[in-house]
Amino acid sequence: MISKRKGQSAIEYLTTYGWMLLFVGIVGGLIFGIVQSNTEESSVSGLQDSDLSVDNFGITSSGLSLELRSTATDELRNVNFSLSQQKDGCGEIYAQSEPSIPFGETATVNVPDLSGSDSTNQFNIGITYDSGSLDGLVANGTLTGEFNQTTC
Repeated sequence: MISKRKGQSAIEYLTTYGWMLLFVGIVGGLIFGIVQSNTEESSVSGLQDSDLSVDNFGITSSGLSLELRSTATDELRNVNFSLSQQKDGCGEIYAQSEPSIPFGETATVNVPDLSGSDSTNQFNIGITYDSGSLDGLVANGTLTGEFNQTTC
């Protein structure tokens, strides 16, 4: 014997609680979207094909501190770092790392003239270095974070 009552109660259940589930899903999606759009994230991009990477960076009392890691098979020598804000009227800032960075090791570069900021800014990175018998290699990228150039 087929009971019509079970089928009817299932449809009533889906109709009654389906609207509630749909409402909760929409509100949850809106909240997630608002929270995600308000989070600012610091990042480095564009250095993937070079012999070095930026492992970590942040603002210190002396400016921006970056941790560079050598991914080359030879040690990196004469690592020079330049940073320029993507804004008119701001000059370049220069810094230099330790004399050499062995394979897999890290070196800290301190970039002066940068301070914390309430807004996110983008900076162009230019790194020149020597590796093995190759001199004058160049890596370019973009650094994004909540800091600002103080010399603008």
